[in-house]
Amino acid sequence: MTAAASASSTPNHSRPYKSECGRELTDTRIAIATEMDTEMLLCNVESFQQSYLPFIPTAEDIDSCVQLICDNGLLVKKDTDSLQWRDFPKPPSRLSGTGKVVFSPLKAIVDVISRHKFTGDRPGRVNVPRVEYRDCPNANVHSELCNATFNIDGCFELGEGGGLEGQGTRLAASNIAISAVLKKNEKDWVDNRQKLVSAASHIMNDDPRRAFVFGFTIEDDKMALWYFSRSHSTKSKDFNFIQDYKQLISVFISFIFTDEAGLGYDPIVHRSAVGDITYTYEIPVAGATRYFKSTGTLSSYRSLGVTGHMTRVWKAIEVSSPGGRPIPGKKEVALKDVWLEDDATPEKAIQDAIFAEVKKQRNLRDNGQPSRLDLVMKWRIKIDFEKVIKGDEYQKYFPTVTQDRSTAPRSYRPKRRYIVVYSEICTAFHDAVNLKTSFKALEGALIALVILFIAGWLHRDVSTGNILVFVDEETVTGKLSDLEYAKEFSLTIARSDPKTGTPYFMAYELLTGVSFRKSQPLDVDFAQKIWEGKVISPEQCLTQSSAAPLGVVCNFQHDLESLFWIALWILLARVDYQLLIPSVCEAYLR
Repeated sequence: MTAAASASSTPNHSRPYKSECGRELTDTRIAIATEMDTEMLLCNVESFQQSYLPFIPTAEDIDSCVQLICDNGLLVKKDTDSLQWRDFPKPPSRLSGTGKVVFSPLKAIVDVISRHKFTGDRPGRVNVPRVEYRDCPNANVHSELCNATFNIDGCFELGEGGGLEGQGTRLAASNIAISAVLKKNEKDWVDNRQKLVSAASHIMNDDPRRAFVFGFTIEDDKMALWYFSRSHSTKSKDFNFIQDYKQLISVFISFIFTDEAGLGYDPIVHRSAVGDITYTYEIPVAGATRYFKSTGTLSSYRSLGVTGHMTRVWKAIEVSSPGGRPIPGKKEVALKDVWLEDDATPEKAIQDAIFAEVKKQRNLRDNGQPSRLDLVMKWRIKIDFEKVIKGDEYQKYFPTVTQDRSTAPRSYRPKRRYIVVYSEICTAFHDAVNLKTSFKALEGALIALVILFIAGWLHRDVSTGNILVFVDEETVTGKLSDLEYAKEFSLTIARSDPKTGTPYFMAYELLTGVSFRKSQPLDVDFAQKIWEGKVISPEQCLTQSSAAPLGVVCNFQHDLESLFWIALWILLARVDYQLLIPSVCEAYLR
């Protein structure tokens, strides 16, 4: 079987970009900007500061910094006794020199502000600077992703006060807290913003710690602030950083005197660059905290846009603390890190609900009452599902969740981080190396879908990324994961329910919104009773009342159809038939 690119496990973002070595990812800058165009919001500077910056400096602190900057000769009096920047007596477009020369004074301004001394403490503020400004026009940024370089003109970089490993003179994406792209002329504004958006996308994909990132752009004398997160991104309206020098000082104070969490670094994820780069996740349990350290990557899906689920799956081992040693006797596990909508039900809770309903349906059949298992037993299928759901053996067709954690939501961030630990280390279906393993895994996925049917649930996103292959000695088991999109079946699902699923493997009816058959009037309440096993008499079906057609409603057959498209994909896209031609010809000639 040949290698094949996997489809994204985030249905709403079906255009992941490749991460293979040898491809220049900076070529995707325009595509990234186009993808994110619909994600951007716009607000005034004051609203941006109130909504996104961790604190707003007091007027006293701003005035104190103004005096400090004046004392250092960076703000000077004009003829009218008002102040102006010494190095920006007029707009950058009218100054001589390259952009590198014109904007280099920004570092001196930041360095002076960094010497400001606060009185007292305030939430969200630190008294020792965590970052320092770095002038880096057109420097290539080092990334942990292969060939994922990008260009910026300046940045606020984590310094020693940030408490993280330095990178020496090398500019590393992991240390860039705030990106800056600077142009002397307004005519370059499109390229300017594309570069910043591309930088934000690369940084968010590169570093698992990032919950959000900041940036700013300058085009001539106009400056704008930017915020990027998994739920949305926002740009402030422009302000004149030369005339409104206090606004610039206020923003820089907020950037400089903010801790790592305020800069977007999630405190529950720790990075270590001692030897191989690893990440340790904190998961609280029963009044204590468990720590899981990454030992390798199982899968990582990178989308062009910042907004999305950004699913990462690691091999991990439990350790005593961040930077601590593995706990003796602990085996490697799989850890999934994903961003979910705030109202999404966690995978563990969905699994618990499914397993509880399966037991309920099994007990109904054992007691001679109508059960959805009755319907399954009438199917012409070789698998004995009555035997499958005896005991808890059926649960092996789903990853075993041993621990999970959801981070606290924010009012302006309708997504939250969800971390789940599985006891089994599996490989993604699209990484299977032979047909026998592939179709054995498909069989496990089929069994899992039938179990969902018995429980009254639909998966709604069956793809090669969420069918897992677990190999235990000689036994291959397919497992169905990523239940974040799963829902209980209902004939009353609104037609406006957004499409979910990976387009390559979606059922045709759902993808197109067109039914194969002419929709017949159906009494919704009556049909729901049939599904719930309350009405099973054929005679009763003749008395159901008329109602408006429902259109295409996601059902069990649509989940099954995804398995068909996956099987077809295996046979047409994964098998290297060139390797088979000699043996086939030889057999024919015999």
